[in-house]
Parts: sequence; structure tokens; C-alpha cells
Amino acid sequence: MKDKFRTPGLLLAVAVLFLICACGTPEEKKMAFFEKGSSFFESGEYVKANLEFKNAVQIDPKFAQGYYMLGRTALAMRNGKEAFGRISQAVKLDPDLIEARLDLGQIFFSGRALDRAGEQADEVLKIDPENVAAKLLKASVYLYGQKFGAAGELLDQMAGAGISNVRFYLIRASYYKAVDNNRMVKEVLEAGMKEHPGSLEMTLALARYHGLEGDLAGVESYLKKALEISPETIGLKLNLAGLYLETQRLSEARIILNRLIEADPENEKNRMAVATLLMKSGDLDQSLEIVTKGIEKNQQNYGYAALLSEIYLKQRQVKKAEDVWWDFLSLKDKLSLPDMVKARVNLAKLFLLQKRPDEAEKMVDLVLEDDPKNIDAHYLKGRMYLVSGDGGKAVSKFRTVTQEHPEHLEGYIGLANAHVLNKDYDLALDILKKALEKAPSSDKILKGMVQVNVLKKDMAAAEDNLKQIISLDPYNIGSIAGLGDFYLSMNRYEDAMNQYQLIKKTKKGAPLGYLKTAQALSRQNKVEDAIEELKTGNENAAESAVFITSLGQLYLRQGKTGEAIEKFKEALALDSGNIMAWLTLANIYEMTRENEKAIDVYQRFLKVHPDSWSAANNLAFLLSEQEAAGTSLETALALALKADRLNPGSALVKDTLGWVYYKKGDLEKAEDEILKAVEKMPDNDVIAYHLGVILHEKGNGVEAGVNLKKALASNNDFLGRQHAVTLYEKYYK
Repeated sequence: MKDKFRTPGLLLAVAVLFLICACGTPEEKKMAFFEKGSSFFESGEYVKANLEFKNAVQIDPKFAQGYYMLGRTALAMRNGKEAFGRISQAVKLDPDLIEARLDLGQIFFSGRALDRAGEQADEVLKIDPENVAAKLLKASVYLYGQKFGAAGELLDQMAGAGISNVRFYLIRASYYKAVDNNRMVKEVLEAGMKEHPGSLEMTLALARYHGLEGDLAGVESYLKKALEISPETIGLKLNLAGLYLETQRLSEARIILNRLIEADPENEKNRMAVATLLMKSGDLDQSLEIVTKGIEKNQQNYGYAALLSEIYLKQRQVKKAEDVWWDFLSLKDKLSLPDMVKARVNLAKLFLLQKRPDEAEKMVDLVLEDDPKNIDAHYLKGRMYLVSGDGGKAVSKFRTVTQEHPEHLEGYIGLANAHVLNKDYDLALDILKKALEKAPSSDKILKGMVQVNVLKKDMAAAEDNLKQIISLDPYNIGSIAGLGDFYLSMNRYEDAMNQYQLIKKTKKGAPLGYLKTAQALSRQNKVEDAIEELKTGNENAAESAVFITSLGQLYLRQGKTGEAIEKFKEALALDSGNIMAWLTLANIYEMTRENEKAIDVYQRFLKVHPDSWSAANNLAFLLSEQEAAGTSLETALALALKADRLNPGSALVKDTLGWVYYKKGDLEKAEDEILKAVEKMPDNDVIAYHLGVILHEKGNGVEAGVNLKKALASNNDFLGRQHAVTLYEKYYK
């Protein structure tokens, strides 16, 4: 019996002895952890890699390579703050660690800390004077610091030395783009493609170049080549399908999209990606069909509900968009709590969109009952306080958002807006600067800084912010236009025109360039020149409703009402969704007292845009003014109530609603609504006239006379002025 128990004991002793022997020296342990971490890092298992690298530096706190790999792992896990700290520590421990200095330089460059990025490049070049990555970092610093001469000289030296990696070609192409040499942009990219025929980066850079030049055939060619290089990349297939949709090659687009779905019918991610592309390209019906089929298979899929609601919003069917979420929430027994919370958040957003703040607040409170720390709910509360003008409470809510979720950029922007509401401009700017440190490439934050600097009247700082936005993406025509618009607002016409000319040089941006140039000319009272610019732009754009509408507005400015009307009709024939054309056309008919024509325009407009409060309001007023009111008053009341629901609290809507009640003979409701209008617009002559008439009918002569006199104090020729004159002179003069 004794001998039986000796064997396990002996085995245990041997195992312990083996483990002791296997542990090795601290150096061996450190390297074992490091090598294991490196293996995990290469396979993309970053959490495991992070743990192994931490073990390594615990054994040797001066292990620079370990800190460097912790930094790289943090970068891979999108933790920029930790990455910066770890890589900085690596450089401190080993100043000659070139890879760490280069990555640290890239972090500084991404944050547009150009001087500090340049310092890291210089330190590397002291160690290794021919280091290509350091030279490219230096060239990028010169380029984004607008030191074009130095950038060009360095890149030419590198070309002469035979440098030919992909990044070199891409940076050199960016340099030529910055100095407005499109011929060399193309030449450099094509040379890079020849040198690296299998490079996806080079291929996509050429696709983008041809897109900016308006060469869609070139875009197609390079997207197809990109798919040869990476045939399983879904994004590339969607881009090619998107190009076909843009060029009306619908059958080719649908072949790609159908294959994506058919290849894996159960893949809901692909189905939603296809539906999203179709929705963004304007094919709402096809997108709706795909999403509806997806919902039939899986009703409780939150992604489908979100897409369906967005499609209805794009169709301007807000009620249907809202119903999507009520239907989704009715499945509560089948839904996860996070999905229910997100659905309620979306409902709250829709309530805010419809200006139903009380319902929005109730929905947000429901969210917070289930999830007290829900950041979206706190953010929406902050927005509600902003809308209501309560800057103090808004600051408190947005501060909660940013403290709980430091990466929530919208929270910082909301907090800055709350400080702006309180006129604390310096605080707002500090908040945005802090946010920019977290997201150096956020144009949204920089745009917020532009607005605050303009409010501070620091135009030089605002201009610098706008230039920073362009530096993030020198190809972005919207950013270039933004700088031009800034110059235009300051009457710096030559600077504005220079920016617009840059846009016109790209085929893709040319239409916007013509529009902006026309605006600048019009601003300088060069109306004929502006008209010629719009005509040229319209020819190049092959008949655009936007250009034709703009022409109509200029004709109206010249007093050429007939020509303006024809242009607005022409624009609507091309695009029935053109809000500006509809409303301006109706306003023209109102000004010329052609009320029947105005009524017709508003009625047709509301079929296309049923949720336009202004159209509903104006149509209600015109119907109430018809001589043979009859059923028109019932229609007018329904429209006025609809406008009041769509834009609650509007003085103009309250005035219309009160006037309709007056026409129906309900003087109490009429007075009540119009008094609400007076509170918001006490000096409006039309509202004063309406209140005067109602008070006259009620027998309140003193107040009636005061309001009629007030209405007639201006020289405005409003509808009903003659009646006001007659009434005042007969009873109250």
C-alpha cells in the first residue's frame, strides 16, 4: 500500500524541480513574455499581447522595446493617449530607438504639432542620416506647415536618390496637389503605380485623383484594379456599385449588389450595407425593399429598424419613421435591453426633430430609468437645455457626458455651445482645444472653433482654423469653399474668388465653383456678371435645378419677375423637391396678389413636402382670406393646427391660427392665439392689425385703436392694410 503513494509524490517533486529549472533568469523571463506578446500582436490578439508586454516591463522597468510595443498595441486598440505615454517612455529610456521616435513623430504630426513632429524626424536623422521614413515625416511637416519650397526640395532630393516606396509617391503627389500642379500629381501617381503595380494604396489614390478630375471612367478602371488586388473587400465592391449608381448604370450596380446578398443570404451585415448604399444614392424604393425583406426574417434586428426609420425620414415621412420605433418596441419580450434603450433614444431624437420637447424629455427619462448612465440620454438632455436657452443646466449635462466618456466628441461640442450660450467664449474655446487634442483630425471641432473665434471677433484665429481644416484634406472642395465663404463674409472679394477658382479647376468641384463665384459677384453688385457665371455653370452641369433656381433669384433681384417665374418653374420640372424654388414661386404670387396661383403652388408643394410648416401656415392664411370661405376655413384650420404642431410657439403660426379662428367667428380663441403671437413679435404690423380687428369685434375700442394705429405706423403694404385704414379712420382717429 505504501509503495502506491510514493509515485505521485515523486512525480510532484520532479515537476516542481522542472518548473524551477524552467523559470530561468529574469532576462530570459522578460524575453519570453516579450516574444509571446509579439506573437499575439502579429496575429491581432491585442488584449493578450498587451498583457504579455506588461509582464515584460514589470520584470524590467527600463525595457524600452517593451514600452514601445505597449505603445504600438495601444495604437492598434485605438487608445491614443496611452500610446503616446508608452512610446514617449520608450524614447526616454532609449533615445536611439528609431522606430519609437518615428511613431512618436507620427503621433505629433497627426495632432498637427508640426514642430514637435519635426524634432523627432531630426533626431532620427542624426542617428541615421539616410532614414527614409524620417525624411518623409520631415517632408510632411514642411508640406502641412505650408513650407512648400522646403518640401519640394527635400522630395526632389529623395527622388534623385532613387527613393521609390509607396509612401514617398503619395506624399510627393500631395505636394504637387498643394502647389496646384495637377499634371505632376497624375505623373507621380502613375509612376508609383508602375513601380508598385500590386499596391492597393496607390490604386485607390489614382481612383481618387480621377474622381476629383471628374473622370469617372478612370475611377471605374482603378476600382476594378483594386478589386483584382483585394477581391474579397466588400467596401471596394460597394464603391464600384456606388459609381455605377451615380452614372445611372443601374443594371451593373444591381448585379454587384445582388451578388453580395446572394453570396451569403444570411449575412445581415452585407444586406444592410447594400441597403445603406442604395439609400444614400437616392434609390429609396430598392433600399426599402431590401430592408423590409430583412425585417421579415428578423424583426428584432435593431440595424434594420434604424435603416427603415432613416429611409422614411429621407422620404420626409416623419410619422412613419416614428412608427418604426413604436413597432420595434412592441417586440419588447424579444428585445435586448440595450436595443430597447437605443430605440427609445431614437424616438426622443425624432420628438426633438418634430419640436415635441415634452415627449422627448419623457422618453429620455424612461431611458435613464433603465440605464442611468446612458450617455446618449444625458447628451439629449443637454441638447434640450440648449434649445430652451438654459445654458447652466446644459453645461452640467454636457460636462457629465465628457467626464463619463472622454471620447464623446459631440459632448465637447455641446459643452462648448453651452458656454457660448452663456457668452463664456474663452471657456468654449478651451473645451474645443481639449477636444482637438483627443481628435486632431476632427473638422467638426475645428468648425466649432471657427464659430467661437468669429463671435470673439478674432478673425485671424478663425482663418487659421479654416486653413487647418483644409490641411486635414487638401482635396476637400467643401473645406476650400468654407474658407472662400469666410473671406466673402469679410468682403475680402479677391481672396474669396481665389478659393472659388481653385474649386473650379477640379471637374468634380466645378459646379460649386461657378455657384460660389456667382454669389461673390452678386455680393459686389455685379449682377450681370453673376448671371453669366451661372449660365456657364449650368451649361457645364448639363442643366441643374440649383443653377436655374439661382438664376431665378438674380432675375427677381433685377425686378424681372416674369423671367424669374419661368426659371423657378423650369427648376421644379427638373427637381420637384427643390424647396427654394417652390417657396420663392409662391411668395412671388403672394407679392403680386395672385392668391389663387399662390394657393395652387402651396398645395402642390405640400404633396411633395407634407411636413413644411411654413407652406402649411401660408396656405392656411391664404385660404382664410378667400371671399367665399365655406369649406376652405375648415381646411385652413386643419393646416394652421398642423403648422402649429410642426413649429410650436412660432409667432407667425399663432397669428395665422388666431386669424382663422377669427374668420370662423371664435373671437375668444382668436384673441388667445394672437396674444401669444404678440408676446413673441410685439412690433409686427400684421399681427397688430389682426389683434386690432379682433378687439374691435369684441367691443374693446381703446385697445383696438391702439393696435390699429400701431399697424399703420409702418409703410408696409401688408394684406388688409386698406381695411385697417378704413377701420381706424372711421372709429378711432
